[in-house]
Amino acid sequence: MGKRRIKHTPLPHDYSEWYFLKNWDGAEKLSQGKFSLRHLKALEYLRVHPGELILDIGCGRGEFLYLCARNGGIVIGMDYSPAAIKILSSRKDANVTIIQASATMLPFHDNVFDKVVMLDFVEHLAQNDLRKCLEDVRRVLKQRGQLLIHTPNQWGDYALSLYDKIVSGLRLPLWKRHVYYSLHVNVLNPISLRRTLRVAGFESRIWFACHPLIDMPRYWLALDKIMFFLTTLWCRASKT
Repeated sequence: MGKRRIKHTPLPHDYSEWYFLKNWDGAEKLSQGKFSLRHLKALEYLRVHPGELILDIGCGRGEFLYLCARNGGIVIGMDYSPAAIKILSSRKDANVTIIQASATMLPFHDNVFDKVVMLDFVEHLAQNDLRKCLEDVRRVLKQRGQLLIHTPNQWGDYALSLYDKIVSGLRLPLWKRHVYYSLHVNVLNPISLRRTLRVAGFESRIWFACHPLIDMPRYWLALDKIMFFLTTLWCRASKT
């Protein structure tokens, strides 16, 4: 199971360069000059139009920033990890701006962004911090702006934990958890995600990924198709 989960939002220095460059989803694709399936799906769902102002909160290595910019977006990438900022500073693009800031205090004026993206980020915020973040996202979004979220599914987490317990005494392969699994402090399910967004002033449409976004064992892929309700969550939200 790895390290025990902490209860508070992780600190900026909890995320190292190794986490972003070697351990984080898509690292192998990035080393090959390719984009992960998760980022390609996000681009499909985001529907970037030329000239749109887009904010990526918790942008990490930043490949999604440049994917959006390639499609005509004007993008601001935001992360509060010094390691992420160091990685991001090595690449330049006229349509991409990088800032270091906290997600609970967005340093922007009201009603400025056409779209906000939070890819595999909400699970890193304690619930109270997530509420503050979403309220601020609502503030900086334009009236008809959209928020796109991808996040793990609590129901799937429960299934993985049960699977680990069942096979721990058998000679079957355990699901490989990354060493930073403890940084997922607030994994939501479709019901709790919808409720959290509603409290923050959003109406939302949530759907299951129903397709592999990372490399998985074949037997798990087969289960994924049957138990789709355990797969990761996508969400598109707008201001009420």
